[in-house]
Amino acid sequence: MSLNRYEQLKRYFHISDPRVSLEPKDWYKKVDPLASILQKRYRYFYLPGTKVAIDEMVVRFSGRSQHTLKIRNKPVKEGYKIFALCSHGCTYGFVWYSSLVGLADVPRQSNLTPTSAGVLALAQLLPPGHCWHLILDNYFTNVLLFERLLLLGIGAAGTTRVDAAGFPHCLKIEKAEARKVLPWGYVTGAVVQNTCCLIWQDNSSVLFMTNYHDIQETIERRRRRPKKTSTKVPSFVGSLAMKYANRYRYRPLLTTTITTWVQ
Repeated sequence: MSLNRYEQLKRYFHISDPRVSLEPKDWYKKVDPLASILQKRYRYFYLPGTKVAIDEMVVRFSGRSQHTLKIRNKPVKEGYKIFALCSHGCTYGFVWYSSLVGLADVPRQSNLTPTSAGVLALAQLLPPGHCWHLILDNYFTNVLLFERLLLLGIGAAGTTRVDAAGFPHCLKIEKAEARKVLPWGYVTGAVVQNTCCLIWQDNSSVLFMTNYHDIQETIERRRRRPKKTSTKVPSFVGSLAMKYANRYRYRPLLTTTITTWVQ
């Protein structure tokens, strides 16, 4: 069979019945039969490791759709966006995302944004009875979400933003200001609702939060200061390797304070 012949026939193959009209909010239902089978198989054949991550992914698609995204400077520049739960390169679960209608099939959660509700829904796919450590980036992290994850027995950690919900006011400082007043390698933090919120000054300030670490138990490591033009991303804890601590009880954080900018 020639390629042209195959492409002509392929147009008439569909995952779902093309005669059924869908509501705008059910835009993903055309591929849902296949997606549902894949997700069941992911969870049947694979048990993730202790450390898992949730992040955004783009499924390549260049056809006509109001729900695809175009993102410059990315390996996949156009396609459908999903939130995926992954471990060691394997996808364990995902939810569809549209810029028009948001996340698909994610129930509303009180006091949580739709994005945080999506993270919570994915975290609930993890099998109970295991010790899970969820790693997130600053697009997802906030104190309210970490508190809900802790109730499920799931530890979470990741970088955060200055305007993240629940992040303590005493640690909110812009990066330009932090360079002027904070010495390189300085670390301090505060506890908010069983979540440790930290600021670490590298070449640029790094904001971080975790609900299963205790900053008082640290290992000091000598680390050469990177050049200002360096593009190498240092691991958080360059001079600070955080040790696993009790998940539900915390001692006070560092006693040092920043008197030069905290009012």
